[in-house]
Amino acid sequence: MRSILGRCFNLINKVIIGISKALEYKTDAEVYTSKKKQNIHLPCFRVKSIKTGHKRTLGKRYGKPMSFSITYLPKTDDEDELRTVESELPFVLESINVDGNLVRGTDISCVISDGALVCTIDYNMRLAIQEEKEKMNDLYVKGKVK
Repeated sequence: MRSILGRCFNLINKVIIGISKALEYKTDAEVYTSKKKQNIHLPCFRVKSIKTGHKRTLGKRYGKPMSFSITYLPKTDDEDELRTVESELPFVLESINVDGNLVRGTDISCVISDGALVCTIDYNMRLAIQEEKEKMNDLYVKGKVK
C-alpha cells in the first residue's frame, strides 16, 4: 500500500516539475514550488497543487485528474505586463513534459486580482497499478525409474 501512495504523491510532484520546466523554458521569471514568503525575486511564478481526484476506470487502471494554481507576481504594478503574461501563459502550459510523456492541460482559466495573475489548469493523468505477484519457491522432485 505504501508504494501505491508513494507513486501517486510522486506523480503530483512530477507534474509540478513539468509545469516548472515549461515556465522556466519560456520565461525569465523565477519559479517557486514551495511556500517561500521572504527573499523572493520578482517577477516570479508560484506553482501549487490545489485539487486531485481518483477514479477507477478498468481493472487496476485509474484516472487522476489534478488541478494546479499558477500565480504570477510581476516586478512592477503594471497591468499591461499581467495582461501580456495572461495571454501567453495558456499556450505555455497547454502541453508539458511529465517523465518523458507529453501531457495536455485542459480548462485553463486566468484572473487578475490584487496585482497578481492567478491561473488554474487541469491535467488528467492515467495510472496503472501493477501488483507484484508472488513467485513460486523452489520445487524438488524425487523420482525413480522402474
